[in-house]
Amino acid sequence: MSELVIYRAQDRLGTLTLNRPDSLNAISEELMDQLLNRLREAGEDSGTDVLIFRGEGRAFCAGADMKEIRERTVDQRRRYLQRLQELTTLLWNMDKAVIAAVQGYAVGAGCELILNCDLRIAADDARFGFPETAIGAPITNAGTKTLPATIGLGRARELFYTGRMLDARKAEDWGLVNRVVPRAELDEAAEGMARTILEKHQLAIRMNRAAVNFALGATVEQTLIHEAQDGMTAHAAGLMDQTRRSGEWGGQRRGK
Repeated sequence: MSELVIYRAQDRLGTLTLNRPDSLNAISEELMDQLLNRLREAGEDSGTDVLIFRGEGRAFCAGADMKEIRERTVDQRRRYLQRLQELTTLLWNMDKAVIAAVQGYAVGAGCELILNCDLRIAADDARFGFPETAIGAPITNAGTKTLPATIGLGRARELFYTGRMLDARKAEDWGLVNRVVPRAELDEAAEGMARTILEKHQLAIRMNRAAVNFALGATVEQTLIHEAQDGMTAHAAGLMDQTRRSGEWGGQRRGK
């Protein structure tokens, strides 16, 4: 079996790579199996605090493998969808920051994968969109929640309804990606952002990540309760006292 998804870890930084470049990293059954396993491995790796999610070759991910979809029965399609949604659950519940490094196409399920990451850095050749309406398909992998939360309801509806593709600069203007860099600098830019995050208190990063995800489906009152609980957890852990004593209140303290 070929290695369609590769996970590597070094110096508290994990890298997860889709490795089906001849098919623009489209999500086949075999790639799905490996990606689920590697995501679990990455999530359970206590030696890493940040994960970079990338694709090998000309594209990040061209979405679902349409050749396989056409040959599936209804039950097979249902099982594929359930496993695709499991990818979202794994990424959403990851206990570490996740950065998507995107080149070429990130469309359909590929775009939904990067929306489940915390931050997105795009190469200047990146293209984003949801072509589902062209083939009579709905959005099925939480994109109807994550895209409006990222770029706003009106713009999300435009992409869903029209199938419009966004280039990297427009995606940056709309807030879909955090930064655009030349293609040759993509990996370096993603690692640079990861190293910046690794300089911060990782317990605070994890609490903030969980709190932001929680707040997307919570009331203001529920959010305040959640944040108060996090504040007391940080107090009990002595994070702020440690930082003040170290003379590094500006956030430059390393470690967990």
